[in-house]
Amino acid sequence: VLLSDGNCNYLGGALVNLTSPNLSFSDFTNLAVPNNQYFQYRVLLESDDQSGTPTFPSLSSIDLGDTRYYGGSPEIVTTSGQSFSEWTGLSATTNGSCTITYQASLDKSTWYYHNGTTWTVAASSSDSNTVTAMDTNAASFATTIGSGTLFFKLFLNSDTSQDCSISDITATGKQ
Repeated sequence: VLLSDGNCNYLGGALVNLTSPNLSFSDFTNLAVPNNQYFQYRVLLESDDQSGTPTFPSLSSIDLGDTRYYGGSPEIVTTSGQSFSEWTGLSATTNGSCTITYQASLDKSTWYYHNGTTWTVAASSSDSNTVTAMDTNAASFATTIGSGTLFFKLFLNSDTSQDCSISDITATGKQ
């Protein structure tokens, strides 16, 4: 018989709580979980039902906490470039909440970003632009750096709490 407080009264008189247990790592004060990619866990299920009717506890779900993503600025470099005489714009289709920044190149060895005034050689991943800044300053790239074959380097900037993906990047211009 199911009672109003969430317990079940079996014929033998035993009360069984039907609510799910909620355990947190903070419940175990001496637990040390190393910062690794994988870990193992074990769940032991048993029943204290004395009613004579066999009961079988089950586990329906496990939640291991917050979702974590790779942190830092992994980079993606376009494998094939697009020949151009004039680059006029850049757009991208992204997903997630991270910030994706960009650099442009004519040879995949020297990378450029717009520093707010002009196109200049990038020294690190922090020397990169948002897609909006790249789009805004695209028209001055050929006159400052030159034309040829255009490549892009993308940085997927995440602090481990942000998911990040890109499905499309489109550069517009003239050949």
